[in-house]
Amino acid sequence: MNSEKNEIERDWKSADLKEEYVNNKTGILTDLDYDGKQASIALFYTGNHHSSGDIDMYNSKKLKKIGKGYRE
Repeated sequence: MNSEKNEIERDWKSADLKEEYVNNKTGILTDLDYDGKQASIALFYTGNHHSSGDIDMYNSKKLKKIGKGYRE
């Protein structure tokens, strides 16, 4: 994520938040206890100039980082 911080177009406080079910098909889970469970997802906009797509950060209900979404 450190190298991706430079790609974030807006302030981190502007991230969109959503809740979805996550698994190893939707992204990389660092905590496999959350496989198939609902998580909070912070979506960081990277703008049109980054071909890899936006950055999705998966978090538990207690805001523990549990993984990140795949980028296109």
